[in-house]
Amino acid sequence: MERTGVSVEFDPWLKNLTTDRQVAVMSGLEHGIEFVGGPSSGLLAVRGRTLENGVYVQNMRRENGYTIDLSKSSMRQLKPNQIEQVMFHEVAHSAEYSLTSYREHEAEVDRLISFRSGRSTTLRESRLSGIIEEELCGAGYDVVYSGWYGSIYLGKTAMIDASKIPSYAAHNAEKGFQDSELAAESIRFVANNGAGKNAVADVVEVRLINGN
Repeated sequence: MERTGVSVEFDPWLKNLTTDRQVAVMSGLEHGIEFVGGPSSGLLAVRGRTLENGVYVQNMRRENGYTIDLSKSSMRQLKPNQIEQVMFHEVAHSAEYSLTSYREHEAEVDRLISFRSGRSTTLRESRLSGIIEEELCGAGYDVVYSGWYGSIYLGKTAMIDASKIPSYAAHNAEKGFQDSELAAESIRFVANNGAGKNAVADVVEVRLINGN
């Protein structure tokens, strides 16, 4: 991608999409990489895959970067503006990667798999969850991490503000992924709307993007 200077391997399958959808894929990736910076430039490949029902796109961390898998069926059904937004969302997940080494990340994934399978009844707080919890508490929100839920429990005010972030809904996020979804959607919200429009999104975005 010339605009970002990032060399990405694109699945030839993408050429099967209509031109406007191909442009949407590229636009979402480029805007995401430009806004997130840092680890987002580690994008290695974009591939067409058959994903689980209801999964449009999937970000997969690798030892030397990350890949993004696209649902072949969903990419034909989503409108170009929707594709652009989901691509940005997946790139936004890469903002988490500066928080842990690949080995630490793999250990967190193993614990998450155990939790989601039911082998573990609680999920140890991830580095990302710990940082979001700390930042939201520092901003005056009543939040606490719950190992039983596998995510940060948002108090009334925090939940009201978080619910105003379009496409973010804690009750719809997959078990154990709620905090990661809050992070990605907070970044996307600020990118689309600017700072000062949602306090929760601002707190999360500033910490993950600026490290402040």
